[in-house]
Amino acid sequence: KASYRGNYEQGRDNNGNVNFQGTTTSYANLPKLGGTNSRTANWGWARYVQYVWFLPSLRTELESCKLILSPSDPASKRANQLQYAEMGPEKFAGWGIKRHNNGSNDSHFNHRAQSYAIGLGADLQTPKSILALTRNVDGDCRRKNNKKVQEPGSNQWGRYFSGANQNWQNVGSRDHMHTSLGHASSGKWMDPREAITKKNVKNGWNQTDNYGKFTMGGLDADAGNVALSDGSTHQLSSAELATQVQAHAGSSGGTLTRQSLSIMRPTQR
Repeated sequence: KASYRGNYEQGRDNNGNVNFQGTTTSYANLPKLGGTNSRTANWGWARYVQYVWFLPSLRTELESCKLILSPSDPASKRANQLQYAEMGPEKFAGWGIKRHNNGSNDSHFNHRAQSYAIGLGADLQTPKSILALTRNVDGDCRRKNNKKVQEPGSNQWGRYFSGANQNWQNVGSRDHMHTSLGHASSGKWMDPREAITKKNVKNGWNQTDNYGKFTMGGLDADAGNVALSDGSTHQLSSAELATQVQAHAGSSGGTLTRQSLSIMRPTQR
């Protein structure tokens, strides 16, 4: 736990604030990426773990992708190193921007190279809302156990309530990345032993050995970290995480007209 906490705090400034917070006040509109790019930046990138890191203010605050890797997540280490080393034609390194075959930048960050899930209901005006947490948070999804998670009020699974248009939006790569902290399967940390005890559970692609893709080798069944919208970070047990989820769900007065407990959770699957 100590080494894990130390890594997480690399992403904090001298006042103990999570740098991720800075992106919410650094721009009025999403700026275009400099130079040519094989992908066109738009607000849809905010709902993909593969693209959200390319918001310029966020990418600048975090310096490099090393800060979204935990030493308690050895399965993500090699992919993170490879992403760090990639460099596009404009020589911008550290964020997995490689050279596309047409000579432009290819901005795509491997979901297997990151250790933290992102809370899609986080809001600076509701300081106890959950901004980020380690990816070993539990929760059903199709790539894990062929189960879909649907938030109350949504007309289909894999959606979150978006502040951009005060309506429901699909989470990017929802088969892999979506779950909800308010779902009966979530609100707690995964047990690494499930990689063995649930080895034969099939996902929606008839694959087995899925549960181990959602755990972190350096964290036990009752350990994980959470970052809140007030910039603070906390090591929480499963019971404490459940209490924090309740506080998030009960938040009011923010920009959302209804609260969302959906998260984007990177995995090794």
